[in-house]
Amino acid sequence: MKNAKKKSAKAGKASTKPAPAKTRAKKTPPKKESSKGIKRLTTKPTESDLEAEIHHALRIAFPWIAASDLKHQTKFSIQLGRAVIRIDGKKSYRSDGRADVLVEVKGTPLAVMELKRRGNPLTPADAKQGISYARVLEHMPPLVVVTNGKDVRLLETYSGRDWTPVGDLEAEFAKLIDAASRAAGVDIKQAIEVFLGTSADIWVSAVRQSSARLVSELSGPWGNPLLPFVPDFLIPREATREVLASLRDGARAVIVKGAPLIGKSSVLRELVLATEKSAAFAVFFVEADAHGIFQRLANLLASALAWPVSPDDVRAWLRRLSKTEGAAIVLAIDGPAPANSDIRKDMDELLSGSYGANVRIVISMDDTVVSRYTTTSSGRQATPIGRAAAEVEVLPLSDLEFKDALRILESHRIGFIHGAMAAIELRSPSMLRAIAAGVADDPSHREGNGFATFPPLLGLSLIGYARSRFNDVDLRRKLRQTAKAVLKDTEASGRSPGLALESVGVFVVRNQALEKFLNRLDIESLLTSGILKPGVDAAGESTLYVRLSEVLASELSRLIAEELPKRIKKSIPKAAAWLAETAAALPLGDIIAAQAVFEAATTGAVSLNFINALVNTPPRDEKISPGVYGINIPGRGFKTLHFREDGCLLWTENGEEYVVQPEPGKAVGSFIADMSSWLILSHLALRPFEMGTPDGNGRERVDPLLLLEIGTCPHVLRGPQNNPEQNAVLVHEVPGHGSIVCHKFGVVEPVTLAIVRLLGSKWVDAGDWINVAVGLGSFPLTMRVYTALQHVASISSAKAQWARKMLDKVVEPALRRFPSLH
Repeated sequence: MKNAKKKSAKAGKASTKPAPAKTRAKKTPPKKESSKGIKRLTTKPTESDLEAEIHHALRIAFPWIAASDLKHQTKFSIQLGRAVIRIDGKKSYRSDGRADVLVEVKGTPLAVMELKRRGNPLTPADAKQGISYARVLEHMPPLVVVTNGKDVRLLETYSGRDWTPVGDLEAEFAKLIDAASRAAGVDIKQAIEVFLGTSADIWVSAVRQSSARLVSELSGPWGNPLLPFVPDFLIPREATREVLASLRDGARAVIVKGAPLIGKSSVLRELVLATEKSAAFAVFFVEADAHGIFQRLANLLASALAWPVSPDDVRAWLRRLSKTEGAAIVLAIDGPAPANSDIRKDMDELLSGSYGANVRIVISMDDTVVSRYTTTSSGRQATPIGRAAAEVEVLPLSDLEFKDALRILESHRIGFIHGAMAAIELRSPSMLRAIAAGVADDPSHREGNGFATFPPLLGLSLIGYARSRFNDVDLRRKLRQTAKAVLKDTEASGRSPGLALESVGVFVVRNQALEKFLNRLDIESLLTSGILKPGVDAAGESTLYVRLSEVLASELSRLIAEELPKRIKKSIPKAAAWLAETAAALPLGDIIAAQAVFEAATTGAVSLNFINALVNTPPRDEKISPGVYGINIPGRGFKTLHFREDGCLLWTENGEEYVVQPEPGKAVGSFIADMSSWLILSHLALRPFEMGTPDGNGRERVDPLLLLEIGTCPHVLRGPQNNPEQNAVLVHEVPGHGSIVCHKFGVVEPVTLAIVRLLGSKWVDAGDWINVAVGLGSFPLTMRVYTALQHVASISSAKAQWARKMLDKVVEPALRRFPSLH
């Protein structure tokens, strides 16, 4: 022991250097004065206080080691699987009165020191925590020191026993190092369990890193539909704010519901990002699979944190965390299957009295699935999550969300022609991603500085996007049969008036009609996947709403393209009338019918005579005659309107009858009939195409001629939608000329977009076409040409100067002959 005493004295001598002024002032308080004195401004330990305590503790714990050989770190990191946990001893010492310190001797790990503030007693938990820290370090130090500056415990890291050397300290320490190197593997599982259960900073960091890694794994190129996320494309959603508000209000569970591909997973992704620095919540993002929640978490923790735990271990861990103070752990579970009873049982357990309020659940699911989790099998009682959960619905993008989406796309140098705000079909995040994919994934676009501009409405491109995104053979088979049922049901006379009107805006089919084309197993699979949603029409008949409208539209266009040539052979006028009537009865009917015409044309069945048959059925005003009419109001259902002989309008709402008197001298009103044929032609004109002349002596380009005709339409040429608020546009009612879309609203009609494409192309006769169009003296056509040229002039293109010249010299002078709109 002589050696030891000698080294101890040397260490003591080294520690007698003069202390810094602050340390001396702290140890020797100044004399008090009657009028004023020196007052300490800090009430919590400072960084210099911590350093002094560490040096003091090291002298007590390792008296045989020269102070100059000891180094310490109050900030270090621990690798848990793929997660890196950063330890900040200074921060924890200020907040909790304890610090974790990594000690090295001559560059080799020596110990993890649990340093508690003076006066705080040592507990067995302190030793357990220190050992867990040491065991999970990549280079495990042989010792753990637990001290409060007065009491000191030294423990063997590999065994957890107190280290009590006898005799020569240097020799004993050498034995310890040798024993540690030859010891069997320590209990890492228990070490990580303690490590993740001791400090909120630690488990919160681990959970957030796991969530961030899963989000990263689920992110990929714009054009990969198998990965739900794109790294730099996340639209802020109102639903996310609602989820956060519910959590702040104390909700134990939140159900995020909505249609397939509406963006529910992205709401959970946004929740992860929105709480990255939150002191209140740490979101653990979990992709649901065939297992229950605890098994899924166990698999995830084993993979992400190298913590080999069982579901019961996860239960115990969550139960402890649920009853601690500080941040709540939010289990964000994405997309459970409808029949996953294990997830439902696990959610019921997590919401039971065995768990505290600091474990929350946010779960996303298709709205068709919600009742299977929130009600019992009998449907007469609510389940625990049904009683506890707030429900947040994810809807198509609102105006504000759509503007945010456009702003994000603009950061990728992708945009839309002015007028996209009125296109309801663009209000789907997945559709926006599909549209942008071809450009955003193109290296030449990413590396260049060009700006890609897309049309403000989808038109026939909707079908193209559907066919490129959804190529699952079995899904197409089922939806083709569903499309057959939808077509058959539109022709059926037994449908209620309410269902007939509703089906104009949304794909819906009676259950009994679909069962004639699909077996029950196929129908159940579509229900399970959320592609079909059960409902009941106003007459009480069971119906099925069809999601993935663009895929169904694609299959409908194929079916109509197969049927059209057969009907044309029999009678061109009747075939044209059938096509128009079919389109008028379907959502997106004008697009479906136009696509069918193009596909049928490849067989040579469509002639110019057929196109002329469509032209010969223009939209017209039809006066409303006295009688009872039906109307479908989205969100409110089927209503009846009674127009009396005296011009009064009667309707009933909630048992109350209302009467509207007509204005003196004015008729009841009118509606626009026969819109369908010219809407189909509008979409056809979006593509340049030629057809054989009636005399069979040649071919001529048809789209410019079509636009001269349908461009004169005195009505707004837009298809009906099931959301009038988002589909509405600003219109000028000009007596004698009809309804004209305000040019300030942008390009919102397919016929105007077709004129944009015609005039923006390299077609050499564009100038002559404008002169002919203006010469027709049609105010609606001239305004559509004006709106189209404004767009061509606004973009950086070779034709911008030409477009401005045509506006100044030809179109604007022609407009002065008509009433001023502003």
